[in-house]
Formats: sequence, structure tokens, C-alpha cells
Amino acid sequence: MNLQRVCSVFLSFPLIFATGFRIDNNPNRHVEILDSAGKYRLEWLVNFKEELVTFNVTVETKGWVGFGLSKNGEMAGADIVIGGLEPSGKRYFSDRHVVGNEYPLRDEIQDWILENAWESETHTSLVFSRKFDTCDNQDIPINDDSLALIWAFGEVDGKVEHFGNWESFNMYLKDPQLTPAYVERRGELATKGMDNVKVWTMENKVQLHMKRTTYWCNMHKISLPKKHHTIGYALQAGTPGHSNIHQILIFKCTVPQNLNPESIFEPFLTHAGEECYSPGTEKTQLPTQFCTDLRYGISIGGRSTFFPDHAGIPIGESENEYYLFQAHYDNPQSAPGILAQTKVDIYYTPTVRQNDMGVFSLGHHVPGSPSLILPPGLASHKIYGHCSSACTKKMFSEEGMKIVALLLHSHNQGRKLRLHHFRNGKELPWISNDDNYNVFYQPGRNLREEVTILPGDQVTMSCTYDTSNRNTTTVGGYGTDQEMCKTFITYYPKMDDYGICRSMIASPTYTKRYLGINNVTWDKYQLEYVASSPPELGGRTISEVSDTIHWNEELLSHLQREHETHPQLAICPISTAAPSETAVEKEKGAKGQHFVTFPKIAKLHRIQKRCWDYKLYQSEN
Repeated sequence: MNLQRVCSVFLSFPLIFATGFRIDNNPNRHVEILDSAGKYRLEWLVNFKEELVTFNVTVETKGWVGFGLSKNGEMAGADIVIGGLEPSGKRYFSDRHVVGNEYPLRDEIQDWILENAWESETHTSLVFSRKFDTCDNQDIPINDDSLALIWAFGEVDGKVEHFGNWESFNMYLKDPQLTPAYVERRGELATKGMDNVKVWTMENKVQLHMKRTTYWCNMHKISLPKKHHTIGYALQAGTPGHSNIHQILIFKCTVPQNLNPESIFEPFLTHAGEECYSPGTEKTQLPTQFCTDLRYGISIGGRSTFFPDHAGIPIGESENEYYLFQAHYDNPQSAPGILAQTKVDIYYTPTVRQNDMGVFSLGHHVPGSPSLILPPGLASHKIYGHCSSACTKKMFSEEGMKIVALLLHSHNQGRKLRLHHFRNGKELPWISNDDNYNVFYQPGRNLREEVTILPGDQVTMSCTYDTSNRNTTTVGGYGTDQEMCKTFITYYPKMDDYGICRSMIASPTYTKRYLGINNVTWDKYQLEYVASSPPELGGRTISEVSDTIHWNEELLSHLQREHETHPQLAICPISTAAPSETAVEKEKGAKGQHFVTFPKIAKLHRIQKRCWDYKLYQSEN
């Protein structure tokens, strides 16, 4: 690699102590501050043509510097480099790996390459590079999975007797970055780059109840003189209760043409809010039935989502617009006295872009009925949620859905998430996947290339769970101790009538076979399905009943096959309170319920192996 080019790439960066923003028009160039004190600055540039990542670390020390990759945020198994400059000016740098809790061992093959190193009176900077996949089992591949960045530094050069204090920082290294620099300096509205951009801040405030799961909703209004475009949004960091946020969803509210939105929503603008899915404590309840058009979503570990220059989410299409802010707070210890004050900044502009975007929810139906059952003690169990070809044919226009970004989502037991795409009996490349899924790191992910789903395509969400640390059955539901399997897709052109496409097993035979239950009903107080028959199980939740089941090997194997092959009820209804005449006519012409499974096709998508492994070749052949 040309050293002069490497140095010029990084030296041209302004030394701004901020995190996660777009430095210039290259979406593959990134900068992050890895520590709260601003002493460890990481920059990296992804080169897809050469399949190479170049890193630059600038650290407030004149001693040694450590950096590395970990799959789980732990030191054991990490892929590490240690480098610096001796007092004489001589550079030192080594590629290492960690076995157990030992000091990092030197790799047999040195695949991390030092490109440059220098020191100032206060800082040490190292520029180094590495291939995406070195074919070295002592290195961790840089792929589309989430990784934890390991970082550390010391004050003295020479032999590093121990790795010292270290921390980790979760990241998708290869995802493009579209968040502009001014987002980190939002208080300075005159900052260059914010010309013609305004910020609307929405707040959700609640004193959390002494229980694990709280979904809190409140109403907001914005009044604009004409249509604008939202170009991105960001969660404010450091607010009270920030560590309890699991997910935020913001919906636009719409009423049928014969109703007046002001009369329905205005009384709730001063309302403190209430539980979204359970009866509120006030006599009046929020009119959530009119708030179904999902516009913005942020999950745990996410900070900001910004869009490419040719698309934006419409805002201000009518003089007064009303929005429902839904926040899912997680309080695992049911601790008392937690004040949550969540704030989201919506960045919008009167300069309307070429395309209107929408947000679409796809996957296994929530809360899942009894068809999302995960027996305890399993290292791997897979659940599927489908958007059927009949649904995409009904919902999508001829040009289809062009996906710009998405957010993969499951709860505590999720380990591998994948969005499959099928067309004409063939599986196309996965739209997104993460085989190292981290429940505490769920950012919105911009796609490197837009993906188009056409009418008649099938899209399937698959989620692999690990319940080996649990001794009770996990069921589908709203709490993080329950499970979900879905993704939120940001796309264009926006559909006004449809916003969800899901599936679930809705078979009395299935429920009877595995749980001994004939019928279930939804209990809005417990936020779970309960058995309504047979009488001896009446009133017991799915969780309670499933924990009495003896999950032997034969039953577990049969359950996994059923989760893949059992026909699931396809769900793709009109999801707005004010549907178009076209959508209404489509629904009238629909032929009733239809079912969907994982397609039985000969050619499934596989990631091409880039490293030839003779032992693996023998085992597969």
C-alpha cells in the first residue's frame, strides 16, 4: 500500500472529538472516540475493491497502544495488535491472539500490517491495515457480523507485561456511514452543514413501574406550512433512564376522512402518557388505534439513522400532524424510582428529495401466539417469519420496494438473524445477516447497495436462538425475557396502505400437540396468551403451560421441523385508518386466508468461501 496515500487519508481528518459521524462524502470512512475521556480516537477506511480495512488510532499516551477485534466483547479469543514507538524512535508492532486469560500470544503469521507510526508530545498514532479475511484461524474475519472493538493503552514502552485496562466498543465495521458531523454538535444550529436543516425534539417521560417491562406512549404534534422531508433522526445520549431503553418506535397518526384529527388528538398533547398495551390509569386512553404508520425506529445500542441524498421520510404533509411516541423500557431487576426521559431529534428540511420513504415491519407475528416457543437448554433453535409472495403481489407496485436501510431485531436469546429473499424458485443474496448478533447492539444499518423486492417475491426472516442458559421455556412476547423475530425496513417509494407483513402458526393441531391447549386468548394485563380450553388449563399463560412440558429429544426435533415446514398464516392487512379506494378493493377481492412456509427449493444462497480449507473440503465431500 502507498504509505504517502495512507498518511494523507488520515492526516486530512480534523481532530474533532465526536463519535459516529460522516466526515466527508465517502460513506466508507469512519471515526469514533472509543472512550468517554476522548483519549482514544479510531478512524478506519474500508476498501471493498482490495477487501482491506485501514485503521488509524490516535491515543493520548507516549507508551504502547493496543487494538483488536472480539466476537463477544471478551479478551479470550480476541484478535489483537500491540504497537508504539520506543524512546529512540524505533517502531514496534505485532499481530497477536488471546487464548483464555493469558497475555496475547504472537501469531505465527503477521497479517496486520503497520503502515506508519509517529508521536507528538502527547499522543501516539498508528496506521495499520488488514484484509477482510486472512485465512488465518488466529485472526477474526471482518465481515457483515457485529464485532466488539477491543482497545487499551499503557504509559510505558517496551515489553508489555500485561494488557492493562481494556474496554470494548460494538461496531459493524463494513456498514456505510451517512450521519453528518453536525448531529454530534446539535446545540450549534449555525454549524456548517445545517443550512436549511431544522431539528424537532420529541420526548417520552415516565417514572418506571416496579416491573420488568414498560411500554410507554405519549402524543406529539408538529405544524409545518408545507411538506418537508426527514433526512435522519438521532437518540440523545445521556438522558435519565438511557440505560433502560430497549426500543423506540414513532408512528404517524391518521384518522378516517369523516373524523377530525384535531378533536381526537389535541386533548392528549398535554397528557402525561400511559401504558401502550395495557389499560391506562386515566379514564381516557390514547387513541393508539389511529397511530399505525411507523416512521422512525431506534433500538438498544443505536444512536442515529440518516438517509442517502435521494430519499427522505415525508413530514408536514398536512398543516397539523400528530405522532405517537412508543418507548419500550427494560427494568430487569424491577428497581424502583427510575425516571426515564427519552429524547429523539428529528432532522428535517423543506428541500424535498426525489423519493418518499416509509418504514415496513416484517417477520414473525408479534407477540407470536404459541408458534414462537423456545424450549430451554438448546444451543440453537430457529424460528421463521415470512412475507409471502401473495402478500408482496398484493401490496407492492410494479417497481417494488427499494430497501435503503433496516434494523434487525430480537431479544435476549437471539444469536443469528438473517433476512432471506426468494424469487422464481431461487434464493437471492441475503438482504442482511448477522451471525454474531448482539442484543445490546441493534443499530439501524444502511445497506451498501439498495435491494429491490418485487411483487411476487417472498421475504423470510430467520432467527436462531440460544436458550442453553435458561431453565424455563421462552415464548414470543413484548418483554426482553420473551422473544421476537422481525426487522424494520426503510424503503421507497412509500406505501400508504400497508406497513406490516408477518406470519404465524395458527393451527389448533400444533397447539394441542406441543402444549395440550385447544384455544388461547390474549390477556392484555399479562401481555401474553392464556389458555381458554381445556378447562384444566384455563387461565394459565403459554409460559406456565410450556414449562410443564417434558422436552425430550424426539419432541425437540419434531418442533424444529415444524417451525420450518408447518404452514404459517400469512398476515398483510391494510394498516392505516384511512385506506385508499384501491386498497379497499384489493381486500374485497382477496380469497381469504393463505399460508406460507420456507420455500422448498434446490438452490439456496451461500456465502462464497474465500479461504480454501482442505480439512473442511474433505468433511463436506
